[in-house]
Amino acid sequence: MALDFPASPSNGQKYPASPIVGVPTYTWDGEKWTAVGGLGLTAATAAEYMANSAPGKMLTSGATWGAAPPLNLGFGTTFTFDFSAAGDFIIVMNGATSLPNPTARKLGQKGLIYVCQDTSGGRLITSWGSVWKFPGSTKPVLSTAASSVDVISYAVADANQVFCTFAKAFG
Repeated sequence: MALDFPASPSNGQKYPASPIVGVPTYTWDGEKWTAVGGLGLTAATAAEYMANSAPGKMLTSGATWGAAPPLNLGFGTTFTFDFSAAGDFIIVMNGATSLPNPTARKLGQKGLIYVCQDTSGGRLITSWGSVWKFPGSTKPVLSTAASSVDVISYAVADANQVFCTFAKAFG
C-alpha cells in the first residue's frame, strides 16, 4: 500500500490523519516525515525466534541470522536435542551414544545434526528415540574413523515423526 503524503504539510501535521491498522503515523517536523508510534511492534530475539515464543513481535534479519549458527552440545553419550534452542546441532561422541526423542519439535522445522567422532573414533549410536525416521526404516551406521563427521538432515513432519537423511564421512 503506497502512502500519498501531502505536498505542502504544515509543521506538526500528522499523516495519515486517521490511524490505519498496520501503518505507522508520521509527523512533519518542518523538513521530513518521521514515524511516530511505529506499528506497535518490537523485534524478537534469536532465542524467541527459535522457541516460537514471541508471536506478536516482528522478525528481523538479526534474529534470523542470530539463530543460524549450530549449537555445539559438546562431548557426551546421550544427546536430547531441544529444537527450541537451535536448528542445527554439533555433537561429539565419546562412547556408545543414545539419541532420545528431541524436545520442543515444531512442525516444519528443518536442520542439520553434525555427528562427530572423538579423537579415538569407533563410536556408534546404539539407541534412537521412536520419532527418528530414516528411509527404509533403517537407522544409519556411522563412520567410525577418528575425528570423522557424519551429517543427519532432519525435518519435523508431525508430533511423532522426524524424517531424516544421512550423509557419511565428511572430511
